[in-house]
Amino acid sequence: EAEERDTQRVLEKRTAWNDNSRRANSALASLLETFGLGALKDRLENSSAEYQRLFSEVMRVTEQLATLRRELDAKSMELDQLAPVVFISYAKEDVDLADSLYIALKRKGFRPWMDKRSLLPGEKWQNRIPQAVKESDFLIACLSRRSVTKRGYVQTEIKLAMDAAMKMPEGSIYLIPVRVDDCEIPTSLSGYQYVDFKEPDAVDRIVKAVMMEWNRKRT
Repeated sequence: EAEERDTQRVLEKRTAWNDNSRRANSALASLLETFGLGALKDRLENSSAEYQRLFSEVMRVTEQLATLRRELDAKSMELDQLAPVVFISYAKEDVDLADSLYIALKRKGFRPWMDKRSLLPGEKWQNRIPQAVKESDFLIACLSRRSVTKRGYVQTEIKLAMDAAMKMPEGSIYLIPVRVDDCEIPTSLSGYQYVDFKEPDAVDRIVKAVMMEWNRKRT
């Protein structure tokens, strides 16, 4: 009998709590309606569901874009390996001009090699530069009054290029002299047609020569 009374009291309390909850919800709904917020409440609930849907969609699209980006990066690396390597030889006094040439060739889809940009920290440039010359498909020698009259590594680079050019088949294009001011072309390079970098079509002429020879090599 005592258990029945306890159970009855629990049921009464639960019923009372449910009644109070319904009255509270009804009072809240009435209050919202009084202030014209009932429709707003519905819209907020609908907006929350829509937000969740849109958030899930954005996350799905973001993951798809990340996957696509990885695939494009991989394809870009594959295509990059197909582009010719163009070594840029210059005197340190002409670094700004050489850098502008590097940027121009990069934009054309080539793989220019320039010590300032291509050498990694810690690499021994005395070893890496000759290796880069040997591995390059073309070498551009930037000639100026400074580079043709000074002793330095630029002379070594040109000599390495000339040695490599001597091993090329007759008629091949490898060494491209680029005159950056009104300097005299060294006798050792006088047999090569040079490009005057002051001419507006200088980069286009370099690109044309490289692409013509590159396509010839690949056919």
